[in-house]
Amino acid sequence: MTAFRHNFPPEWTTPLKLHHQGARGQLIVGEAGRELPFAPQRIFIVHGVALGQVRGGHAHRQCSQFVICMSGACRLTMDDGHDSMAVTLEQPCCGLLIPPLHWVQFTLDSPSAQLLVLASHSYDPDDYIADYREFQTLAQLNLCNLTPPAKQR
Repeated sequence: MTAFRHNFPPEWTTPLKLHHQGARGQLIVGEAGRELPFAPQRIFIVHGVALGQVRGGHAHRQCSQFVICMSGACRLTMDDGHDSMAVTLEQPCCGLLIPPLHWVQFTLDSPSAQLLVLASHSYDPDDYIADYREFQTLAQLNLCNLTPPAKQR
């Protein structure tokens, strides 16, 4: 099986280094500034998701995420407000960059599948865009190189 099946720009799909493989197993390494485009400020794992259950369903204003499927397979769809792209992550040796202002939804292929998420920012509920229409408006402003307004508190 391949690590990726996708139509993303190549700079968003990052193979991590297989640092060591031997009788004691494999060691896969990713370093900030090399394979990882940022130093993670938050890490979380999504697992135990029922078959067919869609997760995500939001975008971020500033936070980038780097996702790695640690076991099983994960199908992601990502929308920049103009185009929609899809990828299936199947091996822990590859990751996918999700830039800010990209709407993401994903499903895991089994309840034992695990998705590791490395985030560029600490948790901030104001960074989330949970309304798709608001996301489309902000994404269009971004495509036109206009500064999106900050979320009103």
